[in-house]
This record gives sequence, structure tokens and C-alpha cells, in this order.
Amino acid sequence: MFYQGFLSEVPSVARHDAATCFLVSQFILPRAERTQFFHTIADRLQPNGLLISVDLAAEITSPEFDLLLRGWVSMTSGKITESGVARMRNTYTNHVGVLPPSEVSSLIAAGGFENPLPFFQAGLMHGWLARRVGF
Repeated sequence: MFYQGFLSEVPSVARHDAATCFLVSQFILPRAERTQFFHTIADRLQPNGLLISVDLAAEITSPEFDLLLRGWVSMTSGKITESGVARMRNTYTNHVGVLPPSEVSSLIAAGGFENPLPFFQAGLMHGWLARRVGF
């Protein structure tokens, strides 16, 4: 079966083979709550069930981030202004949980998944494939 909607609306009785989570967890700013979010997904999967999760991820304190952010803004809005780049930097720093890819991977693992494997990147979007820890 395919479910679209909020995780709290998915029946917790049934165990599923796989789940996708696209551009969702980045909006859960407290790390403990973000880890719990992944744990809630894991609880609804069969042992060894798969998760594909995609979120914005970057090392926003690195010198390379400025170039990456400018490319991302250009790609997503079509034009680059200094004020637009500054607004995006502020948003990603204060209102979206843009973390380094290794930290996002660690949150997924702490939520009950084994060795999240990076399998996709397009600009700031990163994707991981992970298997629920078997019980």
C-alpha cells in the first residue's frame, strides 16, 4: 500500500517494506525530535525495511558553502542578487535544519537505521538509502 500524508496518520499496526521521506526532516529543527521522527518511521517498517530520505544538507560554515549557495539560488530562482543570497543563507541557518551530510546520516542512524548510504546529490539536496535495524 502507498500512504501519502502525515506520519501520525499512517496506521501503526501494519509494518511496511519501505518508506520515503522527501524534504521533510529538514524542517524539524531540534535534533532529538528529528531523530525521533526517523525512529517513528523505523517503528512502522518491517525488520530490514528500507528508507529513502532526501533533505537539504551542507556544511554551512565552510568556505565552499557560499559558492554552493549561489549556485543553488541561481538554479532554483533563476537570478542571483546579494539580498536573495543573504535571505537564503539566513533561512537555511535559522529556519531550516540544514546540517552537514554526515550529521543527517547520523540522525537517520540514531533513529533506528543501519549505515545510511548516500546515493544522490543535486545541489543542496542529498539522498540516503538506509535499512531498518533488524530485530
